[in-house]
Amino acid sequence: GIPAYIDNDANAIATGEKLFGVARELVNFTILTLSKNIGSAHYIDGRLYRGHDGGAGEIGHITVAPTGPLCPCGKQGCLDMVAASAAILSAAKAAHLAVQTVSDLEALAVNGNVQASAILREAGHALGLTVASIIQTNNPNVVIFADIVGFGNGLFSMATLHATENNILPRFLSSTRLLFHPVERSFVARGAASIAAHQYLLVCAGVQ
Repeated sequence: GIPAYIDNDANAIATGEKLFGVARELVNFTILTLSKNIGSAHYIDGRLYRGHDGGAGEIGHITVAPTGPLCPCGKQGCLDMVAASAAILSAAKAAHLAVQTVSDLEALAVNGNVQASAILREAGHALGLTVASIIQTNNPNVVIFADIVGFGNGLFSMATLHATENNILPRFLSSTRLLFHPVERSFVARGAASIAAHQYLLVCAGVQ
């Protein structure tokens, strides 16, 4: 008998940041969730943009490598298969690198491991190209990278930022802020709670 709400995890995280986090003062922003998979959500004119039937933000399935690995969705070379942490660690395993986390891989890169650096650069470049397209489509004020798995301020983030900045029109460079935002795993649960809080507030306001 208690109301329950279901939503996409990226939408939930975006709502949490809009209500309680770093996006409270933002009107137009995009948030990307960097985890086992990559998701995104967009706030446009202060409201969560869901698209025609709720499917907006599925950037993990944008094709970035047409001849790349087969994705569970059935297509080849989706962003998830190149830049998500699961894909990055799979590439590290194939290269016989003894790492358990992306943080371990970043540490190898810092110490000069060429294979680790190449994997992180390729992943960051693919993500950056995708983000550049988002910026030129939606023109957000801020793009927030919610780092759930612990990339940190390393090669992956640098490659992502460079690829983004190098592939957008110059006019967007001064008007778009790129923010890497390290978060704890409880961050996702806070986002889920925010969906319920948001719905409750809408009911109280008589919107629904």
